[in-house]
Amino acid sequence: MMADDLSDISLIEAWLKDGRPFAFYRLPGEDTCRGIRQFGKQVQTFDRIASLDGRNGFVFVPFRPGKEHLLYLLAPDESVSLSFSPSPDIPPSPSPVEMPVRLPDVPSAEYAGTFSDFAAALTCGSMRKIVLSRRQVTARPENFSVARAFRIACLRYVHSCVYLFYTPDTGIWMGATPEILLSGQQGRYVTVALAGTQALAGGKIPDSWSDKDRQEQQFVTEYLVGLLRERSIEPQLNGPYTVTAGSLAHLKTEIRFELSDEETLGTLLENLHPTPAVCGLPKEMAYRFICDHEPFDRSYYSGFLGFLSPHERTDLYVNLRCMQITNNRIACFAGGGLLPSSVMTDEWLETEKKMQTMGYVIEKAIK
Repeated sequence: MMADDLSDISLIEAWLKDGRPFAFYRLPGEDTCRGIRQFGKQVQTFDRIASLDGRNGFVFVPFRPGKEHLLYLLAPDESVSLSFSPSPDIPPSPSPVEMPVRLPDVPSAEYAGTFSDFAAALTCGSMRKIVLSRRQVTARPENFSVARAFRIACLRYVHSCVYLFYTPDTGIWMGATPEILLSGQQGRYVTVALAGTQALAGGKIPDSWSDKDRQEQQFVTEYLVGLLRERSIEPQLNGPYTVTAGSLAHLKTEIRFELSDEETLGTLLENLHPTPAVCGLPKEMAYRFICDHEPFDRSYYSGFLGFLSPHERTDLYVNLRCMQITNNRIACFAGGGLLPSSVMTDEWLETEKKMQTMGYVIEKAIK
């Protein structure tokens, strides 16, 4: 099914009003957005990622799977395709003509206190890296349109996976994430190490990277390669190289490998998630520290999402640059990796810049 922008937005609004579980998603570099809807309102749920072995559908997975936050698997009972026409009002990012956004350069008291706790843990030497994230909750603007917001995100963030997800239990989530967790088919897969962040200057890619950014990127790469080798898989690396996501640049290394038993994708994903890019190293120690010390529940932020199919194509992305939308508020999420050399004001500004991904969408989606 193909339609113009107006009818596409009307379709999304109709699905939201209908109340049955659905997902829309647009992969990086593609013109077509896919939509799937489940006929029944009762979605399959699991409390362990390994339970996805051999299963097919759209998955939505939290940072910390368990009884409190379940994994959701939507059956593709109905599918549609949408295509949004380019708009001069929504230029693809990055754009050299973008006006700079004034960001608050003074960290909040909550962030400063949490950063101090995280930095102290790093100074002790027990962890090499730990990811500190933020949640920013604001009132939902009057006349804010979810469907329009999704269209804007698709037009704006052409190099990211843009998604809109809804179930009666999770509510509405939307994001534009640049980070692949797992992608591939017919036994050939890729995961990525994506770490290190810089703002673009006039839409231009930076010429150099700091030692801190390169070290953080190397930590993630080494972890993923080691995990695959533990499964007797010898990967091939491409990178690190610079990529853009919105108005930011990141260091990226592609890690390609072959998987002989695709029925065990769920088990592999349980080992991969959460990667050090959203957690830290050593992984289990950083994971426990985050759960005990971050002042909010990440819920589905820094989990992962996408279409899982062991016999066709799998495209799964880490849930970054996202927001949760309710009737009266919007919660945006962002985070950054801390090393012993990290400076609080620098890390704060990095999260502020990441928040602008969804901030732009919210501002433009008011009717």
